[in-house]
Amino acid sequence: MPAKKAHVVLTAAISLVTAFFLYNNAFSVIIFTALAVSTATLPDRIERPTSRYHRGFFHSLFLLGILIILMTYTVSSPLSGLIFGYITHLVVDYSRTTYIPLI
Repeated sequence: MPAKKAHVVLTAAISLVTAFFLYNNAFSVIIFTALAVSTATLPDRIERPTSRYHRGFFHSLFLLGILIILMTYTVSSPLSGLIFGYITHLVVDYSRTTYIPLI
């Protein structure tokens, strides 16, 4: 699992670039990015690591699918940064582990 700092830095960078493409004003970009960074470590706070294979429902592909669907409906609002930060966390975790729960 990447360190907390890695999640925050990667989410900040990815969400900032994404927000520039989604929104046409600086306020929305800042809100989207700040909210994404605020949820960048949420999955690990909900589901504390107990071992190398600590992934459970809150790190599952099923939840990722639900969040992506929610993101498509809320993308017009900078508040979707809350969902985007969680999604980014999962994607970063998936890129660094071999164990990904389906449900």
